[in-house]
Amino acid sequence: MDYSKIYIELVERSFERELDCYTEKHHIIPRCMGGDNKERNLAILTPEEHYLAHQLLVKIYPDNKKLIYAAHMMCSKRPNNKLYGWLRRKSSEAKKGNKIWLGKTHSIESREKISKANIGKSPSIETRLKLSEAGKGRTHSPETKLKMAKIKTGKIHSDESKLKMSESKIGNQYSLGNVLSLETRQKISKSRMGKSPSNKGIPMSDEQKLKLSEATRGRPAHNKGVPMSEEQKLKISETLKGKASGNKGMKMSPESIAKRTASRKLNRELKLQQLDLT
Repeated sequence: MDYSKIYIELVERSFERELDCYTEKHHIIPRCMGGDNKERNLAILTPEEHYLAHQLLVKIYPDNKKLIYAAHMMCSKRPNNKLYGWLRRKSSEAKKGNKIWLGKTHSIESREKISKANIGKSPSIETRLKLSEAGKGRTHSPETKLKMAKIKTGKIHSDESKLKMSESKIGNQYSLGNVLSLETRQKISKSRMGKSPSNKGIPMSDEQKLKLSEATRGRPAHNKGVPMSEEQKLKISETLKGKASGNKGMKMSPESIAKRTASRKLNRELKLQQLDLT
């Protein structure tokens, strides 16, 4: 019996119809074999067809342990596709209108227990890859985005949380060397328009300044050697109009004066050397 032919016919039939009953999504190329969540790899099947599709995949690939496991889980206590379909429909009907958890939230005690239980636990690389693949191509609806934004509005991290976040990022080189595309930068820029930075008006401590200085030491500027466009110059000019200089009215320290004098002297010497060379 040609199981591959039966499987292909089953999948192709799903593309030529519209069902108004309970259906299930089936990955045509299984996830364990490199299939993705994109629409082109999904077939809309009845539960009976879904049951049969997994049986056929095991027949086609008898040595694939993951396919065998998936079929076994589907068939457990459901010896045939008719029984499987009946149970799946009943389960779907039972869940409709079920609001047992609607509006409920975990208590602080429950959250602490969950947090303690997860301490030291981290998903394996395989699990992370699976989660990454599962999320590819998915987008939140405008309504969901609005809900997420409302939840985060006004939320302030405690010093303890900030410290934990900072420590978790130490040695993390996930995005090291990655450069954001122009489109991504424009999106970030638009999303920040009109928003005040969270640290506005808060002066940096000497410790923070030292950290920033150490972090950027020896690192060339991202725009070094790239001339500014006329549009950029105009934007900077418009932004600075009417603004007083940050150091207006401030006196330079003797140390700053000495540094500035030495820098100018060095520049003059370099220019004279260039003239001599020419």
